[in-house]
Amino acid sequence: MTNNERLVLRVLLFIIFFNLCYRFLTSFLFDKALYHTVELQLANLIFSSFFIHAIFALTAYLLARAHKPYAFRSLFAMLSGILPLFNIIYWVGRIDFPPFISNSTSSNGLIFLSTCFYLIWRNKSKFQKVIASYVKTLIDPLDSLWY
Repeated sequence: MTNNERLVLRVLLFIIFFNLCYRFLTSFLFDKALYHTVELQLANLIFSSFFIHAIFALTAYLLARAHKPYAFRSLFAMLSGILPLFNIIYWVGRIDFPPFISNSTSSNGLIFLSTCFYLIWRNKSKFQKVIASYVKTLIDPLDSLWY
């Protein structure tokens, strides 16, 4: 197992473990009235999207380790990217958003998001290499050394 595989496996297992802990704690700690706030709904949307991605990516990785056909591995790798997007599209329509810039909290969030998008845009070649390495590790973990 290469260092790249270990890193990918750790990240996927951390996402799954963190999501399970988050679901467990929110079911006991928050009231049902507080549970329907926009912030918690957005947190649920983000964590559920990461969880869906992690489950399908881990399945693609395990299929690759079990030497299953390339079509199955690439299908699960594609589903790990497409299904979280469908989840986001579905749930964004159901969340009752307040006006986007109505107070300092949402404007600070907008400044944070725009800064993140700018940094990603400035370093897009590095992000493309990392994402390509991640996907190649999921689909062909033993060949990931050569990429």
